[in-house]
Amino acid sequence: MDCGRAVSEASGAPAGQGEFVGAGVRTASSTVGHDRQHVNRGRAARDQAELLTCATAPDRHRGGCRSATRALPLASGVGGRIERQSSLCCPASQLAYVTEEQFIVKEIHDWAPWFRELARAVLAAGEAGLITQARRVDWVGKPELLRNGDPGIDPFSFFYSLAQKNTKNQRSRVYPSVAKCFGLVPPPDPDNVVLYTFPTPSPQTPAVFNDRSEFRPDLLWRLFRQAVEDEPQIDPELFQEVLEIKFVAIVKLTQTLCLINPDYFVSADALERLPANRGMDLKRCGHAEYVSAMDKAKRTFPKCHAYEINAFVFFQYMSGSPLITAESRYFQVSTRAYKDDRWTDFDRSNVVYTDASSPGAPPGTWSEKTDDGEPRRGGYPLADPKRGDVILVRTGFEGRAIGVVYSNDYTGHNGLNERSRLHVYWINKASATFAQTDQRAFRAHSAGQFHVQGVRDGGCVRTDVCTAQRGQRT
Repeated sequence: MDCGRAVSEASGAPAGQGEFVGAGVRTASSTVGHDRQHVNRGRAARDQAELLTCATAPDRHRGGCRSATRALPLASGVGGRIERQSSLCCPASQLAYVTEEQFIVKEIHDWAPWFRELARAVLAAGEAGLITQARRVDWVGKPELLRNGDPGIDPFSFFYSLAQKNTKNQRSRVYPSVAKCFGLVPPPDPDNVVLYTFPTPSPQTPAVFNDRSEFRPDLLWRLFRQAVEDEPQIDPELFQEVLEIKFVAIVKLTQTLCLINPDYFVSADALERLPANRGMDLKRCGHAEYVSAMDKAKRTFPKCHAYEINAFVFFQYMSGSPLITAESRYFQVSTRAYKDDRWTDFDRSNVVYTDASSPGAPPGTWSEKTDDGEPRRGGYPLADPKRGDVILVRTGFEGRAIGVVYSNDYTGHNGLNERSRLHVYWINKASATFAQTDQRAFRAHSAGQFHVQGVRDGGCVRTDVCTAQRGQRT
């Protein structure tokens, strides 16, 4: 299996031949998290017990423990910040210390669990409850959602109208208001636009699922109840009936489904960008074609969440600055660090790291040069990976995942130390067993060298780490 060509199917980038060099590879400005709202230290002092309790067990922290960064006492938080944790693990009052320079890819995904909880809250509120709470929200002006009486307030119109409120001024008022009305934890920092990277209609797009004269709330509630399930079973006829509502098309419908259940649905406009769906007209497709395209996408990104697919497709194809290019280089890294298997932390935190910059060095030996200033023999090239480079993650002879680098702390102000991380977008989280592979903990490869031999089937399901561009495996 040649991983140098394998990422092509997901990225659409040419496979290339020979060794890829790092010259000219664009680096990302590590802005995510830098604009994040800081918690006032005076208010935070009362939460110090929760801070220390929550952060002392990072491996058991489901809310993105910020890559196992050690929580520091509030008084010594110089150069860092106190941050509220995700609702997946901690109550909203619990905090954690995060270094100021650390870019955190996982924060880009924080919108997904928040929207997921909102969908469940809307389901619990029911039709009357949604109407009541939608009228209480501070919308920064009266949206179309509220201009057509109670029949015009349905879950699809509500979610798409919320996504449309995506300027900084709107987010800072609308999202906290929605959280308060539905009893949710605070939303991602409204001041940071990168944290609101999800399907968003333009201000001119009709956000409601009606034509202002004919309303189908019962129909839309039926589809909503199906979509909010962990494993949605969508009725094709119901799906088609919703598509026939005036001012509703496949992109609008599937983008709203992404907001309602970001774990499961991928929007049609993202799906049609993938090479796997080349030739499909997804702007005018029905349920069967949409499901087929989504299945192909999930096979292209094995074991990845739908919101991870949406994010990668956006940054690879729709942002104007692709991640994977012909200049991308290839690396591998072991999950073994700090005398333990760190894959669980890698997965949920969207990071990879090692515990020293050279093989066999004691913890804390991070310099890539000797005391004489000479390059350290066998040192890990932790500062080499740049935006768009590809990393194979493995545990011994088991391949665990493939990630694409978005940001590298080791090259930033943090430098070579135990707080630094390589932040990645996962494009493949299916595991595979290798008959042989290089056992170096972290090293670079050329496209022609990045081979692992003897990938076996995993039970009834093939678990290749990557799928080659032309369906070939070497």
